[in-house]
Amino acid sequence: MSKKTLYTVRIPTSDLKFSESQLIDSGLKLLYREEDYFLSWFLLESQIITLHESEQQHPCLVKYVADSPATLDKLDELGIASDFSADENGNHFEASFFDPGGTKILIADYVDIPKEVSNLETKSSFEFSIPSNSDFKDSVNFWHLFGFSVFNNKAKPHAWSSLVDNEFRVAIHQHYEWSLPGLCFPSSSSIKKSQIDKANLRSKLYFSDFF
Repeated sequence: MSKKTLYTVRIPTSDLKFSESQLIDSGLKLLYREEDYFLSWFLLESQIITLHESEQQHPCLVKYVADSPATLDKLDELGIASDFSADENGNHFEASFFDPGGTKILIADYVDIPKEVSNLETKSSFEFSIPSNSDFKDSVNFWHLFGFSVFNNKAKPHAWSSLVDNEFRVAIHQHYEWSLPGLCFPSSSSIKKSQIDKANLRSKLYFSDFF
């Protein structure tokens, strides 16, 4: 992981305390709890995810950066419009926008990462799988412009492009069985679908031999 850049998948839940307790019981490590923001940081295998109590129906990607103004300027150059939010004190700034397939992306400040998290070394252990729009190449090109590069060109069973940036993997799919954003693990993973289902997380969970 490059210092001053961190990707994480933020997964919504209707009851943070319940979801948190279920993940802890299933063996996942709780790294930090931000009670004021209803946000919990977990280590899932060797990557970081966050749980967020919200009304959102699908997980989103959060990119924490050291220089958010420069990142937003780059988005402006690409013609990507963003919405902005912060707390009442002007802290926890986030800019939000969507990829061509409708997956939500957030830009946040690296300084908002808890120190219990920012010092961790992470590596890719799952893919954030997202649907493409009707033009598969359009979706892939968007993620290239966002800084991701193709890393796995082996044959896949459908239109599926795997990309990576700073040890974080995104996979774009054009297939009816992969129509919702979620986490994709190799079939050999120790993660079980029941761990996510019991925690009532709003995220699809995929397993594949083509990971």
